[in-house]
Amino acid sequence: MNINQRSDTPSVDEQSAPEWMTKLPAMLRAFGAAAVLFSLYNFLFKGWEGSSDVVRYLMLLGHTGLLAAVALLSGRFFKEGKGPRLLLTLGLVSVTVNFSILGAFLLSSSGNAATQYPQYVTWVMDSFPQALMLTTAAMAILIPVVVIGFRALARGMSQRMTMVYLLGNLALLMPLRDPVLVTILAFMLSLYTLFISAKTLRQRTEVQTKEGMMALILQFLPVGVLLGRNIWLYSPEALMLGALALVVFIAMRQLSKLIGDDTRAHFPIEVLSGLAALSTGTYMAAALEQAQWNSSVTILLASVTSAAMLYELSTRAYYYQTFYRILATLIIAGAGLTNILFTGGLVSSLISLVMGLAMVVLSYFVQQRSLLIGGALMMGFGLVEQFIHALQWFDFGYWVGLALVGVVAIVFASVLESRGAAIKLALKKYWAGYREWSY
Repeated sequence: MNINQRSDTPSVDEQSAPEWMTKLPAMLRAFGAAAVLFSLYNFLFKGWEGSSDVVRYLMLLGHTGLLAAVALLSGRFFKEGKGPRLLLTLGLVSVTVNFSILGAFLLSSSGNAATQYPQYVTWVMDSFPQALMLTTAAMAILIPVVVIGFRALARGMSQRMTMVYLLGNLALLMPLRDPVLVTILAFMLSLYTLFISAKTLRQRTEVQTKEGMMALILQFLPVGVLLGRNIWLYSPEALMLGALALVVFIAMRQLSKLIGDDTRAHFPIEVLSGLAALSTGTYMAAALEQAQWNSSVTILLASVTSAAMLYELSTRAYYYQTFYRILATLIIAGAGLTNILFTGGLVSSLISLVMGLAMVVLSYFVQQRSLLIGGALMMGFGLVEQFIHALQWFDFGYWVGLALVGVVAIVFASVLESRGAAIKLALKKYWAGYREWSY
């Protein structure tokens, strides 16, 4: 039996067997998977102290190849697919561990000392050519494991998944540890992986199976290791944490599309999306502050980022759509008021006016009260600030100032006299439409 064939339908013997016996294979597979994962943990964080780093790594490489070999042999002789597919899944996880260690070898042999790392995660090789040769030789085992693994989990989309998975793992080989550069690399890789995953979801049906879903999740393992390694081994930068929060938000957005109408699953996804949106803006503000950007620009960019993400969440949320929209509006309005109160200046008031006007115009098209109220508040803050600045140079004791005030009052009175009824009718019509708007 080919390991790609599904054998999920219980046989006659299985149907007549006691319940505990039908569950025993699944329990044994779960126990076996846990044992293999624990062995990887034990190897990485305890290892074999009596061996050199190269010998220890060769043991891991042999372990990875053995998982794939046992999967193929058991599938051939026992004519069963669940166990072999599980073994190949564990082999794919082990591949990423292999690439991480090979990346450490390349880093240490390229002249970058790793003395600041804990001893149990330090992998050292003195010669860069030797590290490169070991990496090249390891590919002869790792690449076939990846190809076979994805062919078993999702045959129809195995080629695309293999390429994306290898690309993510190749990023782990780069002797790059600068937090900012790693963050940029991980963010770009995350967006690419999300784009390919979304495209796969639209085009293929195999992803709806358990194995297909596992293959899709595995695509993000190298990115997770890349970011996790930086957060764990280095002091996490605000930029890195902000990028991670943004990746989580995008991933939750894609996941919400995947689960469709399963409303129970939407609630935790939406909560995570909201927290990620707030975290992105917060860490973005911290990163811009560290870069010594202008405080006014920092507040506006960070608040607009979080507010835009929350507003996008409100357009697809099953729960609390109004709450997310109002929260987004409050963040924008609060940023405008904070800028005017603590920064001040004509630029801050003009920005508040422009943003408020944009919100008011948008509210007309989407018919949402929260946007209108928030936009009106922003415009009000900006107009008050502009009026205060105008008073500082406007001299009411001078005859030109008095004349200008008088002319404006007379013209406004004429407008009310001649267009009062039309204005009143227009306001009533607008109010009737406004009452039908949502928040």
